[in-house]
Amino acid sequence: MDFEIKEKKENNLLERTEVDAIVSFDGATPQTQQIRELIVQKLGCNPDLMVIRKTEPRFGETKISVIVHIYKTPERMKKIEEEFVLKRNKLAEEKKEEPKAEEKPKEGKAEEKKEEPKEEPKAKEEPKEKVPKEEPKAEEKPKEKPPEEEPKAEEKPKEEKAEEKKEEK
Repeated sequence: MDFEIKEKKENNLLERTEVDAIVSFDGATPQTQQIRELIVQKLGCNPDLMVIRKTEPRFGETKISVIVHIYKTPERMKKIEEEFVLKRNKLAEEKKEEPKAEEKPKEGKAEEKKEEPKEEPKAKEEPKEKVPKEEPKAEEKPKEKPPEEEPKAEEKPKEEKAEEKKEEK
């Protein structure tokens, strides 16, 4: 793989260096982790402070456009970059809640739910025999056909004028 920098820009306001580069490769498209290792080698930066923002393969070519942000501090990186980008770069830990504590109440609820459906069919059968269900009425009004438009008042005098002219001739 070959690495070529198109643009390197210092962004002092966000305390980062923005790198726009092209990665050339042979064979299959490299994974993001492989591209990450190549950039760390070529730029000599700390991998914990580097975020690959975007990788865009070029159609029909063995090149990938890459946008990389290299931060000066991890606090600044976590504050600016979105969480999904950090997860994609494996820099953020996924929040895992204790599944054991949640599973126990769910099992108890599942047992209760299993008992309820047995009771429901009996309750449903009785109303069907006694009273047939009425279908809920739709709130929408049926569409009425628009009334046929009568000729406008302006058109009538023109017709009358035309008839008068014919009578005069």
